[in-house]
Amino acid sequence: MVIVLIEHLGFAFWANNAGAARVANIPPLTEPLAFEGFLRPFYHLILQNIIFGDIGVALFLLISGFVIPMSLERYSPGRFFVARIFRLYPVWLVGLAAAAVMFVIARIAFGSPFPFSWGDWWRNALLIQDWTLSPYILPLVWTLLVEIKFYILCGLMAWFFGVHRALPVLGIVAALTAYTLAVEGRFQELATTDRYLYAAIQVPAFSAKFMAFMFVGLCFFNLFRERWSPLKFVGMSLAVGAAFIVSNEHAPDLQLFQDQILMSFGIGFAVFALTFAVRDWIPYSRTWNLIADVSYPLYTLHWVIGVMLITELYKLHPVPVLNVAESFVIIFGLAYLAHRYIEAPLTEFGKRVRFDRASLARVLPSRLVGRAPAPKPAVALSSGTVGAVGEGSDAGPEPGDIAAP
Repeated sequence: MVIVLIEHLGFAFWANNAGAARVANIPPLTEPLAFEGFLRPFYHLILQNIIFGDIGVALFLLISGFVIPMSLERYSPGRFFVARIFRLYPVWLVGLAAAAVMFVIARIAFGSPFPFSWGDWWRNALLIQDWTLSPYILPLVWTLLVEIKFYILCGLMAWFFGVHRALPVLGIVAALTAYTLAVEGRFQELATTDRYLYAAIQVPAFSAKFMAFMFVGLCFFNLFRERWSPLKFVGMSLAVGAAFIVSNEHAPDLQLFQDQILMSFGIGFAVFALTFAVRDWIPYSRTWNLIADVSYPLYTLHWVIGVMLITELYKLHPVPVLNVAESFVIIFGLAYLAHRYIEAPLTEFGKRVRFDRASLARVLPSRLVGRAPAPKPAVALSSGTVGAVGEGSDAGPEPGDIAAP
């Protein structure tokens, strides 16, 4: 996430200040920007088709592909989805609320009209803006939308096949790639005649190629759990990686964008693979652990708030490096507060939510969930032990009820 912050606030804000200002709904800076030397390293990377932020995106997708199967090891698919809801939505809504506050400030300070319709706001709040072809209030959300689809796909895999069987993985990746090649960029006429059918066709096609890349992370997971041999891991990773390359190369994007994706994602893969290989020699760091803890709040909070912060700080003292550093400190502080008081407690609550018939029967009418099965005794009781244990005693929760994902 730090890489993405550097890309957005350390490069994109200065290289395309007008575009960044539109995201925050404020006027762009008008005075000459003192940033040529500040941006020179980024431009050198771009000339080599290396986009700093795309490396961060690649790492984000690989990490998700690696850790999501770990949660599915400890959860049933139902409990997994409930836990994901409590993990994602509260912090996402905090990010939207923060953006709304910034837009109100922009309206007061600059007379900017409050952007987006109420329909856009609630569709963004529900994270269905891609399916409804609504504008993205926070443009970076596209990666989160891809990740949600990967959650659903992995949950279904765990339910039907498990996540460690090679043939289902290959079949799903092949299906994702074939679908992308078959439909992405086609049926453009539906965008004006039937927008929702167009979205139903195109949204999965766009996400499918990135989900294929996420399956590389799942390959690392199976190697880590020693469910696949190193040889099997190499073969599966090559096959999945080839599927991603094919789907990307034949996508209807500009050739330059395709080259940048392949180069940046290749670097992201190399960094992830190297880190995985030397993981036993990497010492524990409280600093990096804290950054990992606040990464999701950073994701939702940094863009609109960061643009407004750097804009005002630059007006006070036009030193780009200092302005970016100051904004980072403030945004990290806000992200920590969101993590500690919203994300952490609600994520923990989501882990403990039961999603079975017995639990639903306590809150829903019996006709909707059926008769809950009688609870099994915690220990086998003989007639001589009933009095000792007691008919009304509680033997404690089952281990699966309190295990963290």
